[in-house]
Amino acid sequence: MSPSMEASPRLKTLLIAAALAAWPAVLRAEVADRIVSVVGETVVTESDLGFEEAFAEHDVSPLPPFERADADLLQRLEDYRILRTLAADVDVFRPPPGAVDARLEAFKESWSRRADYEAFLERWGMDEARLREAIYARLVIERYVARNLGLTPDDLTRPDEVIERYEAFMQRRRPLVPERRLDPLEAP
Repeated sequence: MSPSMEASPRLKTLLIAAALAAWPAVLRAEVADRIVSVVGETVVTESDLGFEEAFAEHDVSPLPPFERADADLLQRLEDYRILRTLAADVDVFRPPPGAVDARLEAFKESWSRRADYEAFLERWGMDEARLREAIYARLVIERYVARNLGLTPDDLTRPDEVIERYEAFMQRRRPLVPERRLDPLEAP
């Protein structure tokens, strides 16, 4: 019998042993996240909902619709995805120089301790660069809404009217971007 034929049973034994050793890891596999909604070509996950809830506690928007405590968090995230898609990368909606830095500094200062801010970043798997991207996107959305609603500083003193205008505006925008909420049973 040739040496290569003798190695075959040993190789089979090693492969079976390796597969059996890996089996407990397969049994312990967990779902890392669950998709709850699909908006256009983007998804909203359970982690996105958790992040938004934690982020919103420390990020103050000048626009009343984004500061509503009674707002449906999933609807807010779906709206953000729709608005960001519609705003695209049009220059007029880009934040002015320094706006992201100012908002980031306000966000940082909202934490009573620097360690809590750093724990927030760690909890959400972010670094400051990724947080800046989230703030940039939020500023683009706010500029898109303010411009399309024709908001003035005086309007912002009447939050209920702004919210009503925003809702009417979104009723016309939501159908422009396909969106689908997933039942827990159909979500991966």
